[in-house]
Amino acid sequence: MNKIICLKGRANSGKSKTLRNLLALLKSTYPNAIINILIDGSDVQAIIDIGDIKIGIESQGDPNRRLKTSLELFASLDCNIIFCTARTSGMTVEWVNSHAEKYDINFVKQTYSSNIEQQESSNQERAQQLLDLANLIG
Repeated sequence: MNKIICLKGRANSGKSKTLRNLLALLKSTYPNAIINILIDGSDVQAIIDIGDIKIGIESQGDPNRRLKTSLELFASLDCNIIFCTARTSGMTVEWVNSHAEKYDINFVKQTYSSNIEQQESSNQERAQQLLDLANLIG
């Protein structure tokens, strides 16, 4: 079955930065991947093809933003794995859960530190954990 790996946490806890780190990890780990970055800024939206595996990444998990439409887009493109972010509860979590028929959903808690260096290190470690959870082969 396909999977959604959703990084869940409070506002300004480094969720978007973690997914940007994940994108960088995917680029370095799979140099032959076809990467289509749809939106690039403080938040990123991308579709990545690694062999027969299609991955969607949406780092914008704020209420009333593009998460809902991104999830619909990735599902319509038959992404095997979707990485996204959401708040701790509310509509963003509901949007992710609305795809439970097609996707196994794994919520991963984002850690937060007020120490910037610790947060950066945590974001990098969490990005590696997300990649490990995807169980990609190649």
